[in-house]
Amino acid sequence: MSDDLSLAALLGEAPKTPDPGFRFDVLARVSARAARREAWTRGLMQVAAFTALGLVLALVQFASVSAGAWIPVLSAGGALAASGVFALVVIQGPKAVLARARMVFGGA
Repeated sequence: MSDDLSLAALLGEAPKTPDPGFRFDVLARVSARAARREAWTRGLMQVAAFTALGLVLALVQFASVSAGAWIPVLSAGGALAASGVFALVVIQGPKAVLARARMVFGGA
């Protein structure tokens, strides 16, 4: 019963008798909260990254640097991005990549 009481602190009032459905509801809600929190964090990181990139490009235009001077910098950035993606694929393994692709494209 003490397990149900500790779980009730996360969801609400504990049932009078041990109830597996109650525990499932608590775990479902806690995992949904964790997924939402992770999605918000990921979204904020993307917004921050693109804002920083836009700020850098605006400052470069303000400093009136020619477009030809950016080609080596953009090439190096592209090479670093490609190597980062390759490293993530190698670290996570092919099954994780295939599972993510299946999830993105909506396949079963």
